[in-house]
Amino acid sequence: MKVHVESLFLPQFKIFGALIILFGIPGFYALPVPFIFKVMLWLIVLGIGLFLLAGTQILEINKDQKQYRSAVSLFGWINFGGWKTYLSPENIFIKQSRTSQRMGMGPIESTVKSVVFDAYLKISDSEKIYVGSNKSKERLQRKIEPLKVYLEIPILDLSE
Repeated sequence: MKVHVESLFLPQFKIFGALIILFGIPGFYALPVPFIFKVMLWLIVLGIGLFLLAGTQILEINKDQKQYRSAVSLFGWINFGGWKTYLSPENIFIKQSRTSQRMGMGPIESTVKSVVFDAYLKISDSEKIYVGSNKSKERLQRKIEPLKVYLEIPILDLSE
């Protein structure tokens, strides 16, 4: 079972990835270098742009072999990450955390505070795996419900 944890990059980086793919072709066409170098440079930039657009973090669990991996996935079918074994998952728990972000320009500064709910899969007393986060507890619970059903374990709400 695959669980899409989250995108690796913020939306700003995804926009940058789309722009370097879009403007890479005319930009490299105008370079005064041999054609083969233009193609090689464009392929490198294309790879970087596609990684920015399609890079996601996934959690993949094989219940039959009792293995899991937290991997980086490109387009859902190229996965980078090694498999690890586990004995038996204990539960999925939801924690509440407070985040703050400072934004400022010149002498004016403001702090935005918010509450985020994080979900973890507890493998053992010493090991937990990040499953995802959301500002809404209900959305997070809907996201981890298939994992709960697949592994047949309870969800503990530690956010209260």
